[in-house]
Amino acid sequence: MSIKQVVIHSDLRRPDQIYQASDEVEQKLTIQRDGTVRLDAISHEGYPCWKEEKEIDEELAIEILDLLEQYAKQPAELSQADASEWEMHIVYDDDSQQKLKGPMIGKVYAGDVDLTDFIRNHLPFMSLGVFDRTDSL
Repeated sequence: MSIKQVVIHSDLRRPDQIYQASDEVEQKLTIQRDGTVRLDAISHEGYPCWKEEKEIDEELAIEILDLLEQYAKQPAELSQADASEWEMHIVYDDDSQQKLKGPMIGKVYAGDVDLTDFIRNHLPFMSLGVFDRTDSL
């Protein structure tokens, strides 16, 4: 069974920061097996800030989804009291689903591959907060 789509929702809020209503504080990254990738930025009030959809090579999309599937089979159990969270929603070919959550502190690995770095290095988005906060937000 293969993954056909993953949505990673990242809460980028910092506990010691005050936000304006229009500030980007969440991102939703969607990766589809056909190579379609989409990034939605969400404001502090829950409204869309912006969205961007791009196409990547289908082989790269499959590689990313395979790495995420490897992580999903043996997810790390991490926690940090003052960290916001990410949530990953996986949809498989048979339409079964899996949800995983973790703190926005990185440390998400498939084998020895750091998924935060791998995804940021291979997807064509600036300021991508995935599994941890990006410094540019």
